[in-house]
Amino acid sequence: MRTLGVSVLIGAALAGGYRSTIGRAMQGIGEMDKGMSGLQRRVLDVGQAWAGLYGINKITAAAGDLQHTLMEIGITAEMTDTEIEKLRQHLHHLSAPEETNQSVKDLAKAYQDLVSAGMDNDRASTSLRSIGRAATAATADIEDIAKMSFTLVDTLGIAPDALAAEIDRLAFAGKKGSFELKDMARYLPTLGAAAKEAGLTGSE
Repeated sequence: MRTLGVSVLIGAALAGGYRSTIGRAMQGIGEMDKGMSGLQRRVLDVGQAWAGLYGINKITAAAGDLQHTLMEIGITAEMTDTEIEKLRQHLHHLSAPEETNQSVKDLAKAYQDLVSAGMDNDRASTSLRSIGRAATAATADIEDIAKMSFTLVDTLGIAPDALAAEIDRLAFAGKKGSFELKDMARYLPTLGAAAKEAGLTGSE
């Protein structure tokens, strides 16, 4: 009985030891899981932080590009700070989907093309909406449409408020001749100069 009792006690102790060892192992695994979870959380946090910074950098860069373009426009067109701010607001207004659905940056570049070519601020501002809408409708480069529009307004004498109708007329004629507006926009500046030399103006 005593031997049996000792055996039982030894067995119980051994079993307890195994349980203790297994328990410690499981505890260690649990701590490793916690450590990995913590590491994963830190990696995720770092990733989110970098993504946030990247997004902020992109926004900051875009804002910087726009500001630089506006400054160049202001110098070229001899605009005051008030006029530049008014132009900024005008560009933001025109960028709305119901207006042109073009980015502020692209609208600014188109405006810059107009004034750099010699168009005055009032005519450039009036023409820009028609230019943006035409570029969106034709899936054309807005700067190509701007250069074409400069030819129509400045070279051929189309009034800025009649620009939209003239672009529509060209688009319709282009469809009849299987010549898309975005292709026409690339060649019209050269053709327009030749037309003016030949004495043609307006919608001729």
